[in-house]
Amino acid sequence: MTQSRERTALLILLAICIASRLLTSLWYIADPDSLRFALGAIDYNLIKMQPHFPGYPVFMGVVKFFTFVTGSYGIAFALVGGLSTFAIITAALKFCNTSLSRPEGVLLAALFFFNPMLWIMGNRYMPDLMGGAVLLWILALTIRNDHAPRSHLFAGIFLTGILAGVRLSYLPFALLPLLITITRTRREFTSFAVLILSVALWLLPMIIDTGWDNLLVAANAQTSGHFEEFGGTIFNVPDIESRRIAVVKGVIADGLGGYWDQRGTITIVITLGFLLLMGRGAWWMFGRETDGLVITIIAVSIYIAWILLYQNVVYQSRHMLPLIPIALALAWGGGVELMRSGIIGRLVVSLFLLGYGITGVLLALQQTTPTAIAQVTEYLNNDTEDHVILSSGLINFYLQSSGIEGNFVDAEHILPDQDSLLEGDLTMIGWYESVVNRRPEHTRSFHHNPYVNSIWAEIPVTEYGANRDR
Repeated sequence: MTQSRERTALLILLAICIASRLLTSLWYIADPDSLRFALGAIDYNLIKMQPHFPGYPVFMGVVKFFTFVTGSYGIAFALVGGLSTFAIITAALKFCNTSLSRPEGVLLAALFFFNPMLWIMGNRYMPDLMGGAVLLWILALTIRNDHAPRSHLFAGIFLTGILAGVRLSYLPFALLPLLITITRTRREFTSFAVLILSVALWLLPMIIDTGWDNLLVAANAQTSGHFEEFGGTIFNVPDIESRRIAVVKGVIADGLGGYWDQRGTITIVITLGFLLLMGRGAWWMFGRETDGLVITIIAVSIYIAWILLYQNVVYQSRHMLPLIPIALALAWGGGVELMRSGIIGRLVVSLFLLGYGITGVLLALQQTTPTAIAQVTEYLNNDTEDHVILSSGLINFYLQSSGIEGNFVDAEHILPDQDSLLEGDLTMIGWYESVVNRRPEHTRSFHHNPYVNSIWAEIPVTEYGANRDR
């Protein structure tokens, strides 16, 4: 009877996850990274950076399958997001050793379902949520149970290889659990064979599709570029204090929906609620024997060090996503303790969930409206005249890929033969007044909520007439 109730509850959860993410599908390209994944869903080509290296072949394979079935990459990404939401919730149930047919399991599912970052990334054209789901399943199958059956350990090893094909940058989180799991199996040869097989399942098709030489060229160019030029790492954004602040903000504000500068009052309530729940949850977990707790803490520390140094944490808070399930598990532990303490505790948890849920839904709905750069694209599309467009190379790439026609000038690398273009009718996108150095005819700004998408939350569009005030 209990198993039947659990299966029914899981089927209902699956339907809700898919339906909710379909209702909040995105029908526009949110940012340059989303653009590359959308182009990859249409024509996967690593050489054209559709998407960029490492190619995310497992994620893109699933997206392309649903794109083929539905005829729409927007629906495909939403379906993958809904399935990934279901997967990360079921992984959390396994990780926390509870079931959906119990009140404790419903609380855990609600914390994950309404989480702002998980919902937003479930609809964004990106692999982060799927990667987070695979990673949490790895932890749940391996380190959370000191007496896990060998089949679970091998499954965790297999998923580690799959994770590299979904979201390679999450692999540092899984490395310590992988090494410990291989040791625990006492079947090192079989463990490495399983790992090699899981990597070969996506690597060989990618080599065949791209070509070995082309793959090496793309890997070398994108890897060196990421770490040394444009990846937002410690080498090109070296201010360690701003990086630390960005990680904290990414977890508290973007990840959990908590308070930060210029956010609403409800986010203060959410922050206080999380502090209460996580503090009580930490006390609860450390006060009893919890399998894998120390390994999890070390793995989290390794991942924080990795993103602090080598990921674009200042401008892209989504790199904090793997930390969110651990924070939610702590909050869940505190919530369970409060629920068991009596009616006051249950009331506190219910009020917290109400505010938390409202925030998650509102942010997900806000994401369905176009971002600032998508609004700029629509604005330029409504102008039938040819454009001379002055902006950054990345914005120019986005606009050109979105079908905007015109003469594009990279404001950061103006060629000698492009100087004359700046003297005529000109549309400037961004803050490059020093390049133009004349009075504009018209300026307007496009905005979106930076807690929905931190990339280009405000973009000014300035228009200049020919040869005026020069």
